[in-house]
Amino acid sequence: MIKRIFLFLSLIFFVYFLSSKLFFFKQGAWENGASIITSPTIRIASTLASPFKTFGQHYQSLETAHSRLRLLEQEREDLLQENIKLKATLAYDKKNKELREFKRRYKLDDALSAKILTKTLTNNEQTIIVNRGSRHGVKKNMAALYKFQLLGRVSEVLPWYSKIMLITDQKSKVSVHTNISNAPGVVEGNNKIHSCSLRYVSHLAKVHKDDFVFSSGQGLVFPEGFCLGKIKTVATQGVCHTIAIEPLVDFRHLEVCHLTNIEKMNLF
Repeated sequence: MIKRIFLFLSLIFFVYFLSSKLFFFKQGAWENGASIITSPTIRIASTLASPFKTFGQHYQSLETAHSRLRLLEQEREDLLQENIKLKATLAYDKKNKELREFKRRYKLDDALSAKILTKTLTNNEQTIIVNRGSRHGVKKNMAALYKFQLLGRVSEVLPWYSKIMLITDQKSKVSVHTNISNAPGVVEGNNKIHSCSLRYVSHLAKVHKDDFVFSSGQGLVFPEGFCLGKIKTVATQGVCHTIAIEPLVDFRHLEVCHLTNIEKMNLF
């Protein structure tokens, strides 16, 4: 009841105060009294509204911060993608730079650059698959090279990819000679990734440990002057040396190579 009376009186004073302002009544006791009564109400309303105003301002600031954060995250993502793209370009360039320099040095103008897709490096087979096939000009028995190292030859050709038999494969045979003494022989694979055998070298020939072994170019497959590895051990049995050589390339980490025909070589 008291609350209703207070509200009714407040409403009367508020109407009187508003009327005096609208009709230019002179300030009097009633207006002063109304201001005294309504002043606490206005202050309470202002106090109650202040948190909501502060919350609204805070919400707007938070929305602005979220918008800026989303913009910064998008810019960061764009920069990250650009960075990845540049790193990939640099990695690709670094990977192929040595091959390009080698290609210029040995004038392998018609050689095909190929990426290695898969590897089979087991006790039964030593082969790799590359992403070049008959549609790219690959033919059977083309030589596979990496820098100055002879890797093997193309043993199977399909339209979009080819298989290369590595020099470490048991079925691989390459005519070679040693570097220092020029002793001739044949390198045969033995299905071991880090080892080949140099056979048919006369016991009269001088063979030096750590000497390099190069392809001699005899036959119709392998070009002359490419390294197959270096001599690790030498033993003599009967009229021939038994020689183990180690390839200079780790086939496990190989990623690219060149394919070329012996008739297209222009080394010397």
